[in-house]
Amino acid sequence: RDHAALAYQGVRAEDRRFRADLRFELDGSLPKAKLPYSDLARVLVNVVNNACYATRERRVRESDGFVPEVVVSSRLDGESVVVCVRDNGGGIPPALQRRVFDPFFTTKPPGDGTGLGLSMSYDIIVNQLGGAMRIDSVVDEHTALVFRIPLTDAMGQGIGERSE
Repeated sequence: RDHAALAYQGVRAEDRRFRADLRFELDGSLPKAKLPYSDLARVLVNVVNNACYATRERRVRESDGFVPEVVVSSRLDGESVVVCVRDNGGGIPPALQRRVFDPFFTTKPPGDGTGLGLSMSYDIIVNQLGGAMRIDSVVDEHTALVFRIPLTDAMGQGIGERSE
């Protein structure tokens, strides 16, 4: 929650006029797990930044009556935690969706993005934590970035309990 709110405040610091309905729907029954919180913080900051950017861009385009919304949710699904960051920004065209996790790919104008945020986030969730990450997006409706983090690895150890 704190890192998502920090990302939102960072966007507001760049554009004082930006306002979004930032909501949290967090599962309070999630078990305590030793997860690499600094890595997860980086993922959340990147994803929430992108969500805020998308809603801000749609607000500029549509102005009248559009209310930017970003929802961060979490839930337990079997032996995994599922986190979803959903926004009502402009969405991502289907032809571009399969590239969003590629290094240096960005839909932002030059100077507004490096194309590394989602690539780095994908690396953390999928390659480092053995999880999964996917995108669900409809142009002019929403984008949801969903990631799943296993609470235990293949050896039955908690993610943060691995002995290297």
